Order: sequence, then structure tokens, then C-alpha cells
Amino acid sequence: MRKAIVIRSIFIVFPLVLVFLVKSPNVYGATDINEKIEIANPYETIYIEAGVYNEPIEVNKPLTLIAEEGTLIQGNQDESLLRITGDEVSVSGFQFEQQHETNSHMRSNEPEPVVQIEDAADFTFVDNHLRFIGSGIRGNNSPSMTITGNEFNGQGLEQRAHGLGAVELYASDDVFLADNHVTNAVDGFYLDSLSGAVIEDNVVTNSRYATHLMFSSNVYGTRNQFEQNVNGLMIMDAENAHFEENVFNHQYDWNGFGVMIYNSKGITIEKNEISRNNVGVYIEDTIDTSIKKNLITGNQMALTWSKENKGFTFSENRVISNILSTYGNQSASISLDDGVVGNYWDEQLFRPTNDNKISSVPFEARSFYDRLLEGNRENQFLFESPGVSLWTAAEKWLPAERGTILDRFPLSEAGNAVIGTKDERETEPLFYLISAMFLLSIPSLLLILVRK
Repeated sequence: MRKAIVIRSIFIVFPLVLVFLVKSPNVYGATDINEKIEIANPYETIYIEAGVYNEPIEVNKPLTLIAEEGTLIQGNQDESLLRITGDEVSVSGFQFEQQHETNSHMRSNEPEPVVQIEDAADFTFVDNHLRFIGSGIRGNNSPSMTITGNEFNGQGLEQRAHGLGAVELYASDDVFLADNHVTNAVDGFYLDSLSGAVIEDNVVTNSRYATHLMFSSNVYGTRNQFEQNVNGLMIMDAENAHFEENVFNHQYDWNGFGVMIYNSKGITIEKNEISRNNVGVYIEDTIDTSIKKNLITGNQMALTWSKENKGFTFSENRVISNILSTYGNQSASISLDDGVVGNYWDEQLFRPTNDNKISSVPFEARSFYDRLLEGNRENQFLFESPGVSLWTAAEKWLPAERGTILDRFPLSEAGNAVIGTKDERETEPLFYLISAMFLLSIPSLLLILVRK
């Protein structure tokens, strides 16, 4: 009797075990990722065993994919390694490596993105590592995307002309990009025709544009580090974007910009460090642009402009140790203050103060040393601050056309503007030493210029 019960139990339990093995997408017996995805029910979690997989993955329904450490998806540049066509997909813990082409029919100048997202909402991509040739993630019409904690590594400068961005998104509203590290990309983040994006705590290096906004609106960026790229932030044909507390450092390409704003409206750049770039800030054909409370230091040109920039506000910035503080069209109808307060300019020699710490002597954009530098680029070494302060003083004895663009209310003390970095504060004694040495050399320099 007991033996019969045991046999009957085996016949009942064994089929159930078989069903579980077939239906469960988490079973370690199934090694094909796409098979696990196919048999999984919506909203299930699929755990992927560590190993090397040479198969593109496609997810077309709500699922969570979690990879064990050491899970690598490999493929060639003629195919996307992960394709998302379903809503509410989450992917984490993977390594994706896109290798060079192996097929002769491959259009080598059009590599596919590692991750392609098409018409899929609520995509989450966390703690993954991508090694890409052309693009890392490309999303089209895919709103509510979260991309955090990932590493994006391009495969060398020779490949960057063929892709577009580590993350490139089109018509994909409400994006959250945070804690990502990008290197060797054409653009770190390329956002086109979308509304609503938060970009925070990312690091982008050795790329063309760290962040590139096109035809986009309502973008907020904070605490990012954009360093050693061709350009730090490029804003074109966009509106209502605000960037604060970021570092735009060492974009020193011959045409490099810390921040470039073109044909855009309602852009605010506030409380950032903009340092050691070819051009710190460039504006052209903008409306209601505000550059406020930034540290702008060590650039070849701190602020440059072209065409008309209606409603432009430049105030409470600390402009120090730049080769040229300002450069632009003198006929443009802009001012370098907000109507009440201006900026701290380290080359402003005379600073009689009042109770409001506002100098009674306006700062004039472009002066003698600017025009001298235009004709003699080899003289740049003469104009590194603090030397520019001495040349400003020399204008009292040298004929010079007066500037028409003014900061009417320059700050007389640096403390009224943003506070400098620790490195800058530590180098203040050197500032005075160089000033003294340069002062002693003025007679010789004037004699050389007169003879020329």
C-alpha cells in the first residue's frame, strides 16, 4: 500500500518538476538567453549566468535581466547586441563588447549601436559596461528612460568619426542620466528633439562634445565633470536648459569651448567652473541667456560672442587669469552686467569701492592688448594674467580706441563672486611674485614694441 502511494506521488511530482524546468526562465539548465526571454512571463526576472555569449539579445516584453559578474555579450559592429522593443525592461550587470567587422558586406562607416531601443517606454539600464565602436545606446521615441552607473568606452579615435554618441536619444522625453563614465565617444550625451532630461554626476572625457543638445528643451545638468574633450557643452536650437555646479575643464582643442550656446533661448549657466579651455563661454544669436556666478579662469578667451544676443545677462562671475577676458563684435547691443551688479575682473586695475563693493570705474570689453594680440599671436605670452592688468594701466600712455561694451558695475572684490578652487587659493602668492617680476620688465617691453 505504501509502495503504491510512493509510486503515485512520483508520477504526480515528476511532471510538475518537468513543467517547472521548462517554464522557469531562471533555471541554470537553459543557457540560451533568448530562449529564457521567450519562455518568460511578463514582469519576471531572468538571472543570467556568468560566461561569454555570442548572440544578440532581443527583449519585446516587460522583463528584468540581471547578469552575474563576468557575463559578457560579444558581437560585431554590424549588429546591435541588445535590442529593446518592449516597455518596462530593466537590464543590469552586463558587459557588452562590440568587435570590429568580420563580414565583407559590412558598411564599415555605419556601425550599429550596442543597444538599440525602439518605441519602448520605461527602459532602465544600470551598472553595465559597454565597449562600442560607433554608438553605445541609441533610443528612438522611447520616453521615461533611466541610464545610471554605466561605463561607456569607445574603441579609439579612428572610430569616433563613424558613430555619434555613447548615449544618443531622439524624441525620447523624460530621461535620467546619472553616474555614467564616458570616454572616447563622438558625443558623451547627444539629446535630439526631446523634452525633459536630468544629467547629473556624470564624467565625460576624451570625446568630441561631452553633452550636445539639439532641438531639445527643459534640460537640467548638475555636478558633471566634462574634461579634456573638444567641447564641454554644446547647446544648439534648444530652449529652457539650466546647468549649474558642473566642471568644464581643459577643452583645449584649437576650436574647443567650455560652453557654446547657439540659436537658443532661456539658457542658464550658473555656479560652474569653466577653466583651461580655448574659449570659456561662447554665445551666438541667443535670447535670454544668463551666465551667472561662475568661475571662469585660465582660458585663452573667457567670454566671446557673435551676432545679436537679446536679453543676455552676464553677472557675478569671477573672471581671472584668462589670456583675453572678452572678445566679440563691438557693435553688438549687449552689456556685461545685469543692470545692478557686474563681475569681478582680475585685470581691472582701479577699483575704488563703496559700501556695495561696486567699482566706480566701468570695465571695458576689448582694449589695447586684445588688438595687439590679434595682429601678433606670438605675443600671447605677454598677456597671461596678471600681465594684462599692467597693460591695461599702460593704456593711459598709449593711444587706444575705447570699448563700447561695458560692465558698468564691476565687483571690486573677488569675494563678491564665486569662490576659487583650492588650487587657485594656494597659488595666490605666486600671483604677486609674477606681478612684481612683470612690473620690472615693463620698460624693456615698451621699448621693444616702440621699435617694432
